[in-house]
Amino acid sequence: MIVQVRQGGRVKIQVKIPKIKLKKLTPKQIEEALSILVTDIKRNTPVDTGKLRGSIRKRKTANGGEIYLNRKRNNEVAEYLIDGTKAHWVRPKKKKALAWWTGSGMAFSTGHKVKGIRKGYWKFQPTKSALNAFMSRIKHFITAK
Repeated sequence: MIVQVRQGGRVKIQVKIPKIKLKKLTPKQIEEALSILVTDIKRNTPVDTGKLRGSIRKRKTANGGEIYLNRKRNNEVAEYLIDGTKAHWVRPKKKKALAWWTGSGMAFSTGHKVKGIRKGYWKFQPTKSALNAFMSRIKHFITAK
C-alpha cells in the first residue's frame, strides 16, 4: 500500500508491505524493490536545475520503506508543485530586471503578473506500471527462496 504523507513540512511516501511478506524479505531486497518506485518518480519529476530530482531518496522502515525528499527547501518546492499557487506578481530581488530566454531571444521585465502553478502539476507518487513492477519484484523475491 502506498500512502503520501505530509508531516512537519515534509512530503514523503510510505510504502507499507504486509508483515507476512516483509518477514520473508532481506533489507537489500526491499531496497532493490523500492528503487523501482524511486526511478519512476524521478522520471516523472519536472527538471529545472535537477536539485529536486536529485533529492529523492529511499530508506527501509519497520513497515516496508519510505521515499522522501532530503532537503527542507526541496519540500517547499514540492508543495508548490503538488498544491499549486495562485496568480501572483513577480519582481527582481537583486537586479534591476528579470531576464529569460524565449523562442525569439531574451525577454526582460521589471515585474509582471504570472498565472501560477496549477494544482497537481507534479504528482509525487509512482505510476501504476511501477507499482505493478514493484509488487512483481516482491513476489519474485518471496517465491525464489
